[in-house]
Amino acid sequence: MDRAALPRGSTLNACGVRLNNNRLESLEGLEAFLDAVLDDPSELRWLDLSHNRLTTIDPVLLKYPKLTCLYLHGNRIERLLEVRKLAGLDALGKLTLNANLAEASKDYRAFVVAYLKRLRSLDTIAITPDDRKRVEFWDRARRQARGR
Repeated sequence: MDRAALPRGSTLNACGVRLNNNRLESLEGLEAFLDAVLDDPSELRWLDLSHNRLTTIDPVLLKYPKLTCLYLHGNRIERLLEVRKLAGLDALGKLTLNANLAEASKDYRAFVVAYLKRLRSLDTIAITPDDRKRVEFWDRARRQARGR
C-alpha cells in the first residue's frame, strides 16, 4: 500500500507482514520494502514468508530483533544449518519450517530447538519442558561425539 493513498493523518501501525505465496527466491529488497510500508520497521513482530521459493535464511531477518513469529514453511530450504542464522533473534517464539527439504534431516526438531533456545513452538507444535530435556540430552551427546 502506498502511504500517499491513506487519508491525511493516518498511520499504518502494523507489526506484521504477509509475503506468502509470492514465488520469492530471495529477500533482496525486503528492508527497503518494510521501510516503505511500515511506520516503524523496527517494531516488526510477525512475518509470513511461507510458500515461496527461498533456499536460504537471509541474515536481513536479524535487523528485526522484535520478531516473535516467523513463517518459513513451504519453501526450498535444504540445509538445516540455515537455522543457526536465526539464533540472534532473541524474541523469536514461533517458527515454521515444515515442508522444506531440511525437515527430512535427521534430528530436525532437536537441532532447531537446540539452536533456538527461546522458541516456544516449532511447526505449530508447542515445545514442552520434556522436549527441552530431551533436546538438552541430545545436544550434550552430539557435542561429546564431535569431541572424540
